[in-house]
Amino acid sequence: MIEIKNLTISYKNNNGTFDTPAVQDVSFTIQDNETSCLIGESGSGKSTIMSAILGLLPLGTKIEGQILLDGVNLLTYDEEKFLSIRGKKISLIPQASLNSFTPVFTLGKILEELVTLHSKEKLTKEEIKNTICATLADCGLSSEFLPKYPHEMSGGERQRAAIAAALVTGCRVLLADEPTTALDVVTQDKILQLLKRLQKEKNLTILLVTHDLAVASSLATNFFVMEHGHLIETTTRDKIFVAPQAKHTKELVEAANFYRKNFVQNENTEKNQETESKWDKLTKWIKLIKKSLNVKI
Repeated sequence: MIEIKNLTISYKNNNGTFDTPAVQDVSFTIQDNETSCLIGESGSGKSTIMSAILGLLPLGTKIEGQILLDGVNLLTYDEEKFLSIRGKKISLIPQASLNSFTPVFTLGKILEELVTLHSKEKLTKEEIKNTICATLADCGLSSEFLPKYPHEMSGGERQRAAIAAALVTGCRVLLADEPTTALDVVTQDKILQLLKRLQKEKNLTILLVTHDLAVASSLATNFFVMEHGHLIETTTRDKIFVAPQAKHTKELVEAANFYRKNFVQNENTEKNQETESKWDKLTKWIKLIKKSLNVKI
């Protein structure tokens, strides 16, 4: 369980003074074995909170409050202690999967380094490969992807690889930062269904960070709504669409409904029409070929 208590975060500006807090007196709890969502518009403080949980805020950042992982305050950790949990207990699924991988390393090399770095005991090469292949299979990728470089994979394949990289170390808490950004709606749905399945199978605790309520509602059960650095509403999937309380939550719901009505349905319709059109063309070509060969149809 992760508990955020009275968290306030301020960045230092070029003058050496602190700006208005990016996060102001925020408190919420992420329950074990559940998927929660930190949602809000850009600049609301979502990524700042996520970076604080991972211990990745810039040096000199002013932090007040507590971030408790199983009762231990992570804000008392130095970098060495953070290394003992980052990747082992908590992993990140980054927003830009292409930029998150070292471009000169193959996927196999990247995953091998992760397993070697974070394993509790020394593993043989065969054990490392078995761990990697099993994790890739869990994420819908075969061992054929091991020699591939990041740029040789599609967006959906890279996102699956990024999820595999987060899970290959055996972590139990995933921080997913906009995991479906820049993916088409069909691939988005596949990635979300993958995360949902993995969460159930591995009893993962997931914090989804996003501005897209339409995406988040298919995965998360608990919602923490951010606006201008403040937590303005804590709610559930059952309530957020039927009884949003805060004005900004209502705006997010309206935006999600508008998106589903005007974009998702239209894109799916266009894909279906395109598929039907290709099938019709193929059928016509088959008939013409058979006719030219004097074959009965």
